[in-house]
Amino acid sequence: MISFDARIPGRLQDWLTFKLGEGEALDLIGPTGSGKTSVLHAMAGLLGYEGSVRIDGLEIVDADRRSLAAKIGFVTDEPERQFVAYIVADEVAFTLENLGAEPDEIRAMALKALRDVGAEHLAWRPVGTLSSGEKVRVAIASAMAHGPDVLLLDNVAARLDPPTKRELEGLLEEVVRRGSSVIEARYERREGRDFVELAPNPPLPPEVEKPGGGPQILEVREIWFSYGRKMKHVLRGVSLGLGGGEVVAVMGRNGVGKTTLAKIMAGLLKPSSGEVKGRGCPVVYVPENPDPFFAGVTPEEDVALSLKISRTGGSPQKILELVGASWAISRPMYSLSIGTKKLVAMASALALNPCILILDEPAVGLDAYHKRLVANALKRAAGRGVAVIAVTHDVGFAVETASRALVLSDGRIVFEGRPDEVRVV
Repeated sequence: MISFDARIPGRLQDWLTFKLGEGEALDLIGPTGSGKTSVLHAMAGLLGYEGSVRIDGLEIVDADRRSLAAKIGFVTDEPERQFVAYIVADEVAFTLENLGAEPDEIRAMALKALRDVGAEHLAWRPVGTLSSGEKVRVAIASAMAHGPDVLLLDNVAARLDPPTKRELEGLLEEVVRRGSSVIEARYERREGRDFVELAPNPPLPPEVEKPGGGPQILEVREIWFSYGRKMKHVLRGVSLGLGGGEVVAVMGRNGVGKTTLAKIMAGLLKPSSGEVKGRGCPVVYVPENPDPFFAGVTPEEDVALSLKISRTGGSPQKILELVGASWAISRPMYSLSIGTKKLVAMASALALNPCILILDEPAVGLDAYHKRLVANALKRAAGRGVAVIAVTHDVGFAVETASRALVLSDGRIVFEGRPDEVRVV
């Protein structure tokens, strides 16, 4: 049994109350910035609170770290921050080792946890070579390996392709059947699932028209890429053109090379063979984890630095308003959720005034309202002649934002056409 009857000063002002028994599941629902992540952090013993948060009658703030870790598995909305090991199997084994599992059983338990999430084939891969979706699978395996009583998930499905999301749903149903409790932070409620709503979603703003596109300004020719001489090619003969004034969605399953292609187009990776032509103007790349992108301590400072670099003038407040992040203008960057960080990174990228803008999963961590604001901002930028590439698993976001979609599979482009024609990614 886990019970929550508390508020979190500075994060969750209103008092929140709910209970969850063994073998039950609950969704925490609310828009970006509503406090879902803070509630999960409080339940995991990582954030202070006023009131009472208990697991099996034990007050969280009074529990020692070891006993709490044994009872709770937690996957944050930035799973790469949880990793401590170099190899995937060692990462999953880490919690088991710290909880005192029998040494001769640890490897088998770790491999079983990876097998349960469909990631056993990743066991001996370096963690740093994994795609975003693969990292989520590994993080879930690490959180589940010791059989916790409570599993906390912070919007983890947002980084997964649609087939993998369905696999995760089935896995969580099995976890609940086994008697564990599952609490998942999400933006929208699901049919048949109990939920607690932290705040209502605001009405959607009007949708901006898609621009018509313009002449080609970037060309990718026969790109091949591998992360090592003895490793499989991630990209195999990829060619494409990108016009100024268009938004192109790059889609496909986890691990097929979408991020690799984006980094090559941005000039951050050198292809094994092939070439990229046309990077004669400012190119800005925003990674899926935006933390390395930031140079400022607060959103205001970060956007101001971008404006200074581009010499375009303007107000950080107004640019942050375009993506719905002005409320966080003076907040420390480290205190923001992944969704809010995404919005700030988007604002800073636009303030740099690029001619080519490449974004990796710009919709991850965002509710429908903020997705609409981001889609509108990208279409407005394209209307000014900016070429936009958006790597995304979100089919709805692609349909609303992009005029063209490319689907990667096994290192090749297998589909090119309208986003609403994409059926399987």
